[in-house]
Amino acid sequence: MLELPMTAPTARAQVDLTPQNVTWPGVIDPVSVSTQARVAEMKFFVYRDLNRNGRRDDAEALRDVMPNVDRATLFVAWVNTDVTVKANRGYEATLKRGWNALIVDVGRAVRVQPFADSTVVTVRLAR
Repeated sequence: MLELPMTAPTARAQVDLTPQNVTWPGVIDPVSVSTQARVAEMKFFVYRDLNRNGRRDDAEALRDVMPNVDRATLFVAWVNTDVTVKANRGYEATLKRGWNALIVDVGRAVRVQPFADSTVVTVRLAR
């Protein structure tokens, strides 16, 4: 189950959403943003619990991972207002104020759809 925070990210984690700083999965220039907005992306990290104590210790390195839904990517972002981001190859992400979980499928076209509770998310780790 994916549980998103109930609160906004700290102001330090937020940035202005501009066409120049959208580096989201599937986004290819040109990019347009429908209105001025502040945004924060959720990052996912894993670690190997070497001593099996159920928590991360300083000696256990964090690895930044990208969660997948089949061959698509799970992308989670918070915005301070409703905004639509459009880009090349049909990319269109409509975000509502607050946290948004989106599935981004990149093929000949880019398909963006909302995350559904029944969706199975995986993380692949290279050795």
